[in-house]
Amino acid sequence: MAQGTVAPAASGAQRRILTLRSRARVPAMGLILTLLLATCAWVRDRAFAAPAPRARHAEKPLASAPETAHQPSLHVAASLPRSATDASWVGLAAPAALLLLAAVQAREDATACAALGPHRRSGPLSRGKQTPLHESAMNMVPPSIAIIEQQKPRISAASVAMAAGFFFWYAANVSFNIVNKQALGLFPHAWTVSVVQLATVVVCSSIGWVSGLLENPFKSMGRGFLWRLLPAALCHAVGNGLTSVAFSWGSVSFTHVVKTREPVWMALGNFLVTGAVLPRAQVLALLPIMLGVAIASAGELSFTWVGFLAALGSTIAFAGRGIFSKRLMTGEQSMSPLNVYAMDSLLALVFTLPVAAMSDGPALLVGSLGPVLAGQGPLLSWLLASTGLAYYAYNAIAFELLAKLDVVSHAVGNLGKRIFVIGFSVLAFSTPLTARAAVGSTVAILGSGLYSYVKTCSGRSRAK
Repeated sequence: MAQGTVAPAASGAQRRILTLRSRARVPAMGLILTLLLATCAWVRDRAFAAPAPRARHAEKPLASAPETAHQPSLHVAASLPRSATDASWVGLAAPAALLLLAAVQAREDATACAALGPHRRSGPLSRGKQTPLHESAMNMVPPSIAIIEQQKPRISAASVAMAAGFFFWYAANVSFNIVNKQALGLFPHAWTVSVVQLATVVVCSSIGWVSGLLENPFKSMGRGFLWRLLPAALCHAVGNGLTSVAFSWGSVSFTHVVKTREPVWMALGNFLVTGAVLPRAQVLALLPIMLGVAIASAGELSFTWVGFLAALGSTIAFAGRGIFSKRLMTGEQSMSPLNVYAMDSLLALVFTLPVAAMSDGPALLVGSLGPVLAGQGPLLSWLLASTGLAYYAYNAIAFELLAKLDVVSHAVGNLGKRIFVIGFSVLAFSTPLTARAAVGSTVAILGSGLYSYVKTCSGRSRAK
């Protein structure tokens, strides 16, 4: 009898482990497919061709001459190659992935609700809405849903949608970083560019609300929701503005090397907010990240303290935003990921407007924008529109993936995204790299991968 009672528990634990491993293969397949597709597309279309000789070191003057970094430069504007702006087309196609993810998610929810019976159909089955902060979403799958998922084909619509989501996430993010740097080269007003990006998010979300593609957030907002949204919106405003400042004063690749420290600040912020303490193995895995960033900073040719501190502040702010945003997608008064992103951006826009008026207003009032508009007006308009749409697309897809994946899988995907951005930005701008900067960047990236691996192993040990 004792053996008969232990066997079901053991089989249930094995079923959960198999389900965990099978679901963990989905982001890995998406990453591999994304690497292959992006490499083939780059070789075929040469969308990210190196700039002309006059613009080959366009990033260096912006970073090495901080005293003129905020003055419009006509020679930099004229040297920007028009062929490089073709990269923005990649980000403009990314919103199509949102419809694909939404359709697949609705189909999975309907199938799961039908299997659970009428007594469990009272609310939508959203993983992000049912997952506490201290638990992984994959460890909380009901047995009935686990059985359904085991019966699915090896290559299902969900796997294809997940791979497409990762591909468009990476493509939109690479496009955003490249066109954002080009826009700041023509229009060196970082906080105003941030206003354009946040305003684009609000406009796109409003179109979704009016057309019915997105649920009206005011129906599910609840009492006190705006107060709970306030910390995430403030972190969003600070993080996005400082990212533009970092791009204005330094290279895109170095900014993202500094941003690999995000797990460090995420762990510290999670401890301050929720009191969760990391295991010793995860704490030790964070050391290579900090060491790699220090080595890369020492070998960066375009290093400036303004750019470094702006990138560091942006990393801290976005780590806090991730913590507070996850809290808004859980609990009884939860909201869909896209609506959390939309309302978060709306409040962030309110916070960013006065900062942009104070920092960029005086320069714009004296007529510094006139020469740029006269020489490169259509190109600047195209770059600003592209960076806004790409910003909306990659963040919206990231929020959807965050709701569908556990934190570890999302962190691995975020690491792959940074590798893509660093590599493509170095190719697009021909950024010179010293041996020390290359070694430091590699150590920081490998440290992020080690941290994700250690966190995955600790999660499996808790599941057993």
